[in-house]
Amino acid sequence: MKIVIDWWVFEREREDWGGSKKLKRFVREELLLFQGFLGDLIWTG
Repeated sequence: MKIVIDWWVFEREREDWGGSKKLKRFVREELLLFQGFLGDLIWTG
């Protein structure tokens, strides 16, 4: 899942270098945090 997200973010940045990198980085970090949360939920569940 993480690899897919990283690839998607990379592709988006590659086709639009003028875009808001800070926003993309924020979204990516939020997704990774959410993944970690889900992982913890499954692990402790």
